[in-house]
Parts: sequence; C-alpha cells; structure tokens
Amino acid sequence: MVSDFNLNLLVGGIYTCTPSWNKKASELDRCRKFYFPFGGEAELVFDNCSVVLDSAHSYYISGYNLREQSCDSSMDLHWVHFRPVSPIFDLLLSKGPSFFAFPDVEYPWVKPSIAGLEKIFVGEYPEGLLFDSLSVENVKIQGVLLFLLSQMVGSADLGCLGDEIFSHIKLKEAIDYMNEAFLRNPTLAEIAEVSGFTPNYFHKIFKTTFNISPFEYMQDLRLRKAMHLLVLSCKPIYEVATESGYSDEFYFSKIFKKVIGLTPSDFRRSKGVFYP
Repeated sequence: MVSDFNLNLLVGGIYTCTPSWNKKASELDRCRKFYFPFGGEAELVFDNCSVVLDSAHSYYISGYNLREQSCDSSMDLHWVHFRPVSPIFDLLLSKGPSFFAFPDVEYPWVKPSIAGLEKIFVGEYPEGLLFDSLSVENVKIQGVLLFLLSQMVGSADLGCLGDEIFSHIKLKEAIDYMNEAFLRNPTLAEIAEVSGFTPNYFHKIFKTTFNISPFEYMQDLRLRKAMHLLVLSCKPIYEVATESGYSDEFYFSKIFKKVIGLTPSDFRRSKGVFYP
C-alpha cells in the first residue's frame, strides 16, 4: 500500500545557518531529516563521528543519533524534518546509517526538484503533511525524498529481521489508535491492548523502534497541535492548553518550555519559526 511508504513531513523550508545556529541536539531533533545545502559549510557531530556538510551533496540525517551542530561562517540550505508513517519503513531506516551523503554529480536533478520545498510550509506550522495532502509541491517533495531513501536503503533483506516484522506490523494498529486518542492521553495498558501485547513488551518494542516512548510520542502530537493553534489562532493560552489535551495551563507551559525551548507566548510571538 502507498500509505506504508508515507512520510509525515513535520516542518521545513529554506534557511541560512550562521554561528547562531550552533547548538546541542534537543527533543525537536528526534526525527529524520534531509538537508540540501546550496552554499557554505557546517558540521554535525553524531554518537561516533563528525561530518562536514557542503554544497556538493544532499544529506540524510538521523536526528536520533545527532549530538551537536555548528557553523563557523554560513551555509544556505533547503531542509525538511520527517518521520515515516509505517513502523516497517521506520524499522528499515533504523537499520541503516545515521548519515548518508548523495553527491550532486550523481543526482543533479534533486536540488532543482526540491527548490519549492518551503512553499508547503509557508504561512503556518503544519500538524503534519502526508503523501495524500492536497498539494502538488507536497507530492513532488515526497517523491524525491522516497527515491533518495530507496537509494540509501538499497537491497535491505527484510527476511533477516525475523519476528521484528510481525511486531512492527502490530505497532501500526497502536500508532493509528494514538493518532486518534492522543488528546485524552490513553494509558499504556489501553494502547498495548490494541496491538495484543502486554504493556511492558509493547513499551519495549515501541521505544526500540521509534527511539521515544509511547508517552513521548503522544506528547509530541499534543505539542504540535499546540504549536499549530498558537500560530494560527488568537486563542488564550489556557484554551490552547485544553484543546491540546492539557487540563492544567501551568503544566502545559512548563512542558512546552522544556521541550520547545520557548514559552507558549514567546513561541506565538516568534510566529512558529523553526530551524533545521
């Protein structure tokens, strides 16, 4: 099914990195990324290596293994953060490299094809863009990213993954459930039952697959809902908190600041601007 190879495009655009971009990895980096530099250089530090980004390549990056980013001068790039919708697809990517470079000389059509990437994000902070979203640019960008991912994964042998395949197929049922019920924050036992697993086993395979716990996954959904409301509405903070699944405005603000790095009010004033 096409949906098994769907990408949830979280945020992206065009950006000029400078020394103000330098930082250690945070909660917001816990996703997968593509960078398409077209000028300058920057450096990324992973668990076991560091790499220099240049304008002669496009790059796949696993934010789960990223530790630090820095730019001594400047680097211009198009960029996108995403997550695979299918647990099977995510499993494939998790077995691959943390970093992969695509030489422009071998893929000369890629950067011209993603030149309109910022158009699908401009004007709002999306809750997530899927392959079937009504946007020609979105469909085109999804196609380019999926092609690059297929080149990176190559001829991976799913058969060697054994029982992992069955477990990950069952996870999709839980993910669909969480995507529908995240505002009321269902219990671990309730979610695990959907997949037919015990709570402890479900938590283990979910964390192993996505590098986040089920609670963190739903928290991410609630905070993205909140960011969407903060940017696109004038609702007071307590209403944003309630509509995002938080009954306590002060707890909501505390969690928002911890994860996003800004208070809800500051985020609203920033107009939801995010960086690669």
